[in-house]
Amino acid sequence: MESTAYENQQTIEYNGISFVVMENAQKQYQIVRMLSTNPQDYLNSEYIPGQILSL
Repeated sequence: MESTAYENQQTIEYNGISFVVMENAQKQYQIVRMLSTNPQDYLNSEYIPGQILSL
């Protein structure tokens, strides 16, 4: 993967959960990875990689 893809990633907090996201061309945040220790967070289909977060 190109280094520019990593440069576009950032960590944000959304609904009390930390995510690694990448900003797309429409200035929206797309989930790359969830950073949570709560297993219940991973069962929420709103937080799967590729989803767009509405901030």
